[in-house]
Amino acid sequence: MGEYAKYKNQEIKIGTCETMYYLRYEDRHKVKALKGNVDPVREAEGLRFRVPLFSEDGIEPGHYTSHVNDGIRLYKMFEGKPIDYDLTDGDPGRICFRDETSGLQVSVPCLHGYATGKQELGSTIRLGFNGYKSPAILKYLKVHGGLVVPVVSCKHCDKEWRTTWGAIWDYIPSGFEDYKSRFHEYYKTELEAEKAKLLETA
Repeated sequence: MGEYAKYKNQEIKIGTCETMYYLRYEDRHKVKALKGNVDPVREAEGLRFRVPLFSEDGIEPGHYTSHVNDGIRLYKMFEGKPIDYDLTDGDPGRICFRDETSGLQVSVPCLHGYATGKQELGSTIRLGFNGYKSPAILKYLKVHGGLVVPVVSCKHCDKEWRTTWGAIWDYIPSGFEDYKSRFHEYYKTELEAEKAKLLETA
């Protein structure tokens, strides 16, 4: 179900159900909720917002050309080489392949960067990488328990996981496009919430 709001006296689409495809979290105050639609300010809990890419800065709410963007690749440098954020603890997704000539369609588990030799797929199926593509991206920002938390995804099978800033912080890019400074307040709030929880149980 589409979600709509008013922006500069025009009706715009901001998302579908709980996913605000066309609205960043920091832009939610710029729109006015329409009757019968989600209010991204008062009803933010559980909503997922568009991840704020530097390349999309300046685009107004509801005016993105696509409902999804490429996300932010999660990696860190080690001895001059990029090391991807590890998705292998997550449940495997599925990837479908179709041969147009025969009409044969095959669905296989997405490996999320697993070594292919670890997979038990039977004697007739062989898997291998031909040009590894890093899978882990930061896809959405979600309001959960009053905090803004990251949602990571495998960009190949689109499987998603809600996680913490602490879990991915070392993998957030901070070079030319400094995403760490962009998300610092969310991480700081998460740390403060964790500290408060520890004090409650002490």
